[in-house]
Amino acid sequence: MFYYAGTDMLPASQAFIINYLWPIMSVMFACIILREKLTAKKLIAIFISFFGGIVVVGGDIDGVNGKMLFGVLCCILGAVSYGIFTALNQKMNYNKSMTLMVSFFATFLFTTLVNLINGDVFMPDTNQMLGFLWNGIFTVAIANTFWVMALETGKTEKVSNLAYITPFLSLVWTYLFLNEEIKLNSLVGLIIIIFGILVQMKENGKSK
Repeated sequence: MFYYAGTDMLPASQAFIINYLWPIMSVMFACIILREKLTAKKLIAIFISFFGGIVVVGGDIDGVNGKMLFGVLCCILGAVSYGIFTALNQKMNYNKSMTLMVSFFATFLFTTLVNLINGDVFMPDTNQMLGFLWNGIFTVAIANTFWVMALETGKTEKVSNLAYITPFLSLVWTYLFLNEEIKLNSLVGLIIIIFGILVQMKENGKSK
């Protein structure tokens, strides 16, 4: 919910880059919830990645307004929420697929209630329904199922690093499908975020 609210108030390219602080949030909450060791390397990586997020927003400082700042806050809260969700998924000894099904069904009930209260319920047309199906099945259900399966194969910080492949692809998709300009500050900020992850990936002086 936070992420979609953020994309409603920010250019898509900025929203998803800021929201991609969530792997760092996963590492932070793994230290808090799972008691994983918080090393100096992790702290440096977190600082660098947050600085990258500031670069993404700071490049458009002239256009910053209340709505934009609220959109940034929503994207950050989305990253925080997913970081907690990821850590809890690892801590709880439940069937991961069943856990996801219950989580998504709870989300469906919650958002339906919110829409009923706000009077926003509508009957989607064919194109909208296809969009809902694509988003629900592929980008949410299948993607998250594979994600929790991946988390079971190694440490949180190692698996989370792989998620940073997707922002570069997302920049291409927003350029091709939404005709959004790939801004220099967005690209630089994203590279800084990736660099923060590379710092974290180094182990025993060797990059894996």
